[in-house]
Amino acid sequence: MVIKMTKIVRVVIILYLSAGFSFSAWAKKPTYVGYQKCRGCHRGARRAHVANKWEASKHAQAFEILAEKDRKNPICLQCHTTGYGEMEAGKFLEGVQCEACHGPGSEYKSGKIMNARRYKVQREDQHKLAMEAGLIVPTVATCRRCHRKEPRDFKRLIKD
Repeated sequence: MVIKMTKIVRVVIILYLSAGFSFSAWAKKPTYVGYQKCRGCHRGARRAHVANKWEASKHAQAFEILAEKDRKNPICLQCHTTGYGEMEAGKFLEGVQCEACHGPGSEYKSGKIMNARRYKVQREDQHKLAMEAGLIVPTVATCRRCHRKEPRDFKRLIKD
C-alpha cells in the first residue's frame, strides 16, 4: 500500500511539473501590512528615527495633498498610495508608505527576520533572509516609477 501511494505521489508531482507549474505557485503571496507595523521597530534614536522622519515627509502626506476628485483617480492613486491595484478592489494604504518601496511586508516583518540583535551579529544572513521573504532594496528605478520627470539626485537618498 505504501509503495502504491509513493508511486501515485511521484506521478502527481511529475504531471504537475510537466504542466509548466512550480511549487512556488503554492507560496503565500505577501500582503501589505501598513507603516504602523514597521514603525514599532524603526523609530527612535536607535533606529535613526526612520519612522519619525517618514511621518514628517512629503511621502507620508502624498494622499492628503490630492484634491478630492483625484482621490478616486487611478492614475493619481498609483503614486500617491501604497498597494493600489495590488490589494482588494478599492483598497490601498494612504500615502507612500514603507512598503511602496520595500514591497509588501507580511512575510519579512516577523521578529525572526527583522531582528535587531540578529542583524548586528549576522547582517548578511538576516538581510538575505529578509529579501527571500520579499523585502525589496530600493533603487533609482524604484523612485522613477513615480518621479518620472523630476530631475532629482535619488542616489543620495538611497543608501546601500
